[in-house]
Amino acid sequence: MTLKPRLSTLHNGPASSRGAGFTLVELLMVITVLGILAAIALPRFFPQTEKSRVAEAVGILSAIRQGEEAYFLERGVYLALPVAGATWAQLGLDDPNVGANNYFTYDVAIAAAAFTAHATRTGVALPAGAAAIGTIIGLSGDGNYCGGHPNTPPNRGTAAPATCPR
Repeated sequence: MTLKPRLSTLHNGPASSRGAGFTLVELLMVITVLGILAAIALPRFFPQTEKSRVAEAVGILSAIRQGEEAYFLERGVYLALPVAGATWAQLGLDDPNVGANNYFTYDVAIAAAAFTAHATRTGVALPAGAAAIGTIIGLSGDGNYCGGHPNTPPNRGTAAPATCPR
């Protein structure tokens, strides 16, 4: 008994090579679908990124507020920053304005026996649709927020005022 090779298994003609890859049309369709999905998803992603940066700024403002209250308990006055002779270390903080990715710059304004800490949006990594450069989030000594940044936290259920004392 001899084995005869079948011609269909030995044939390497056009019929067997058709399923070997993707056509140009198929690749273009995949690229088009991915482009549409990216166009829908990316605009929703950028506001979330800005919200996370605002959350970081709010955390730093809270730390500044705690440092100011501790400074006031020790010395009876609040510390304005930045001014000559005053440092963030006096509040027990590293300078929040030093670093590679500063999305906000920070300062503290003193008025009478009160203070307001400010976070001002810089132009670092400002995505489309994000808050304009120079918008402010402020936190006063009594814990109320102020400022024109669109993601400024509300004050106990009410909207924060658009301007902050300077």
